[in-house]
Amino acid sequence: EPYCIMLMGLFILMVCVSLICYSCNYYMKLHAREIGMLKMAGFNQGKVILYQLVQMIMLMVVSVIITCCLSLVTTPIFLTVVYRYCHIHQSVFYFNTRLFSMIGILV
Repeated sequence: EPYCIMLMGLFILMVCVSLICYSCNYYMKLHAREIGMLKMAGFNQGKVILYQLVQMIMLMVVSVIITCCLSLVTTPIFLTVVYRYCHIHQSVFYFNTRLFSMIGILV
């Protein structure tokens, strides 16, 4: 059983890496014209990379904010269904602060 869990983790890791490579390739193909225009405008490679880095950071910040807001809404709904099904009598509005600190560290 431990080997099965490790293999499943490895498989998930490989899928995630391939999806990251695919999305980076798609992004570069989509923004090749923009990068070419920046190069023609006199930007060197470092400035282009910094420009793309700022774009990615802003996208990540916005997506993390949206994800946190959605999880604050959907988690109590999901927990209500699970708690009723399992006959658990506990508040669905309890959020573990350690979980949010770990998510912050991960991000």
